[in-house]
Amino acid sequence: MRILHFSDPHVQLRDWRRRPLRELGPLRALATVELWKGRGARYDGAEDRLRALGKLGLEFDHTICTGDLTQLGMDEEMRLAREALEPLASSDRFTALAGNHDRFPLDARPVRFFEHRFPEQARSDLPQFAPLRIRLLGGAGGAALIAIDSAVAYSWPVLARGKIDDHALTKLALALGHPEVRSRCALVLTHHAPLRKNGKADWPHHYLQNATDLLHVVRAGDGTILAGHVHERYDLPETDERPRLLCVGSSTDVRHPGAYAITVEDATIVGVQTIATT
Repeated sequence: MRILHFSDPHVQLRDWRRRPLRELGPLRALATVELWKGRGARYDGAEDRLRALGKLGLEFDHTICTGDLTQLGMDEEMRLAREALEPLASSDRFTALAGNHDRFPLDARPVRFFEHRFPEQARSDLPQFAPLRIRLLGGAGGAALIAIDSAVAYSWPVLARGKIDDHALTKLALALGHPEVRSRCALVLTHHAPLRKNGKADWPHHYLQNATDLLHVVRAGDGTILAGHVHERYDLPETDERPRLLCVGSSTDVRHPGAYAITVEDATIVGVQTIATT
């Protein structure tokens, strides 16, 4: 089984430089400061690179996106991301979750743009473990994808930290012990990477608040974590204290675009290859 993993495409408004700030609203106007400081230039081609990733995904058995489809959390950006990923997004071979950039609130209210534009993602093969979304790929020896939300309902620019609900962590522990999951390679999908490349916690405004709890639960359940959020690509090996962690970074950042091709055989990851995307 071959699985494509990408993250943080950050599709942005095609004409964001010409948009009046009042049209964006105060919160998103604040978020454009990072774009003007250089981030925007790095993602000017993100939509095209995401379209290429969507086409590439059709060559794999399944494709995973671990969040931050958008740059400013605009519904217009989410629509562009959806269009770029067709026809993959309409198939049953695609699993995605929202990131903190997709959850910038609007008028102090949480947004559901991801859920509106990607309604297929509500599917779960084991609905008893909600709010987790679980996809069972293949039979015994295949893969079990467990999507767990780390992007809280209200995510703010600059304050990019995440948290996993205690109830969701309890459900995760139970799901990892389910026979349908234990007979497969358990891949736990989260937006926020619980550790950085050096094996240490992320900085306080960017980190996963209960990362230690997540690492403990996934390690006890013999799972592997797939994440994004940190714009570096690294593969931290399993230890006695933590599970294996694959952080794919930002797959459309012009400085180091890329994705992971993960090969699973007999319920085990037997290969991880970096695929450069342009």
